[in-house]
Amino acid sequence: MDFSKNHIAIFFIDKNKGIFFTSSEPKGIEIDFPKDILSHLEIIDKSKLEDFIHKFLEKNNIKPSRLFIVLGADTTFEKDITGISSFELNSETQKFLDIIPFEETLSKTFKVQKEGKIYVANKSLCKELSEVFEKERFSIAAITPFSLLLEINPKLKQNLPFLLKKLGTIKQYSLLSSNNQSNQPFNAGSSLNTRVIILILISIFLVLIIVLTVLLFTKFLVS
Repeated sequence: MDFSKNHIAIFFIDKNKGIFFTSSEPKGIEIDFPKDILSHLEIIDKSKLEDFIHKFLEKNNIKPSRLFIVLGADTTFEKDITGISSFELNSETQKFLDIIPFEETLSKTFKVQKEGKIYVANKSLCKELSEVFEKERFSIAAITPFSLLLEINPKLKQNLPFLLKKLGTIKQYSLLSSNNQSNQPFNAGSSLNTRVIILILISIFLVLIIVLTVLLFTKFLVS
């Protein structure tokens, strides 16, 4: 779906409220989510959210566009991994993900200001929010933690509308991979899960080799 340069929007979400920024509304339009729709970073009723977003867009005459979703500082988690060896990185990352209070997570590691950090968001929230906007014919360009953007430009905290001038940075530090920035951003599994699957398959293969060796050795002794 093609959009003109004017068809760009940013949706900033923080806890139970959001702010919609567009070129025609650069100061932003606030949106408060009822507790029966969104509560504690969890979507309670997706059908109600769809209806709520549809009416909000219609009321404010917001047209379909390339949408950059920015996750407020209170909606994501982060961990400094500077100095952690590549050998320990996977285990340290998994330990951190295990304590995150979400069933599924969306995570990515970035190097910002010479420091390595892993940023984590609620995958279910990001996925369902994206699907709601895609149903309204928006194209999701990026999903980016605001805390990461603040590391790069602390002044954004007092000047949220300035996000409209930072689209390149928002996309560069998106939690979505470049291959996933499309209408189906959540189909691909994380690289961490892929490595776990590979390790499991290797373990099964080794066990089968051991079992086969034992069987052959036993057969040899019997004969």
